[in-house]
Amino acid sequence: MIREFVVYESKRRLLLLTFLALVMVTGSLFVLSISFEVQDNFSNQKAFKIINLFLGLFGATDIQHVVNSSLYFGIGILGTIIFGFAMLYSTKQLFSRRKLVIVNENGFYDFSSALAIRDFIKWESVEKIELVIINGQQLISVYLLEGDTFINTLPALKRIAMRGNLKFGFGQVTITVQTAINVTGEQLNHIMNSFFEGYKFRLQSSQ
Repeated sequence: MIREFVVYESKRRLLLLTFLALVMVTGSLFVLSISFEVQDNFSNQKAFKIINLFLGLFGATDIQHVVNSSLYFGIGILGTIIFGFAMLYSTKQLFSRRKLVIVNENGFYDFSSALAIRDFIKWESVEKIELVIINGQQLISVYLLEGDTFINTLPALKRIAMRGNLKFGFGQVTITVQTAINVTGEQLNHIMNSFFEGYKFRLQSSQ
């Protein structure tokens, strides 16, 4: 059995995500600019159609009855912050050959996203690992034995992200392979579980 498995980032996929983030930032800024001109009786039908389409990406539908400047301002600010952060992060990563995940016989590192834990997580802290598919995207969900204790040791932003994972029924750690090269979520799930099972076998053998 291999002693270590490393997942590297695909520059092509990262470039595509950077471009998509740029598009979303542009759309968010457009919505933000329109918010200063929008009145309850929206008269610019062409702009309305564009914004209505953009807001649909956030899950907003049938908004004609709730159109007001506050709605556009809120969506514009939120989109600019979220997608702006994503664009800056992905742009920075374009200039380095980054490791997304490192798995070995003792545990793993997760560097797969801006909110990744980045600390070494030992197998002794893990309860189970499973593959999760959301909107066609494969994720690795890792459930920890003492999740609450672990979450409390993290910075505030990462604590919020982890608790968000729990609310959706996922594990405390969520690994994405969206920008990974030569490995799928299903393959990484199999590899991580193989290392995890190897750890449990060694633990039982030593007792």
